[in-house]
Amino acid sequence: GASVTITEVHLVGQTRDVPTSVFECIGRGTTDEQVLALEVAAHARPPGVLEWARAKFANADLPPEVRIRLAVIMAKEGDPSGGEYVLVHAEQGQPKELRKFAVQSLPLVLGEDAIPRLRDLMRGKAGDVWYSAMQGLQALGAKAVPALIEMVGEEGESSDDRGGAASVLGDLGSAARPGVPALIEAAGSAPEYVANSALNALVEILPPEELGPKLIPLLAAGTNDD
Repeated sequence: GASVTITEVHLVGQTRDVPTSVFECIGRGTTDEQVLALEVAAHARPPGVLEWARAKFANADLPPEVRIRLAVIMAKEGDPSGGEYVLVHAEQGQPKELRKFAVQSLPLVLGEDAIPRLRDLMRGKAGDVWYSAMQGLQALGAKAVPALIEMVGEEGESSDDRGGAASVLGDLGSAARPGVPALIEAAGSAPEYVANSALNALVEILPPEELGPKLIPLLAAGTNDD
């Protein structure tokens, strides 16, 4: 059957010309080959990829690992009609790796409406999709900052939840500047993991000349884990 190779993936990284084998692989190769082929197509976004993805997605006999990636390609191209399929596979009870991919893809199919779902998936002790939810919030950029600020300050929630939110703020860099007051508060009073995550986020968000004056009061008072 048709297959796609790592060499072809690297070649596509330099051009939007997608080898014929990439398209022929879907429905014919192994699941791993089909997934790799779809990674190529999603990266290159060649002309006509939306129509091709729609046609392939209509085949309900394809493995879910393949159909979900077709749905994501469609969403990237402006067609959210496969979104419900992604949502179903983000729920508990799905195979772990498939669920992880679905969760981190939620922003593509839901946009800002993914924020409440991703926030819920981060609550409690870190589970299988905790990091995938963080990736989803990071992908939303500045749109997720207000929710992340709230999460950092939620004293009744787990350290994994609050610390994870602080880490995402740090990953967003200067876009997360509105979160600086909440991070300073957490760095001085929250449990150790949250406080450390908040401190690391401040380092990522603020330039050195602004960071020093913010940290001096914290150092003078002593952090929560002293």
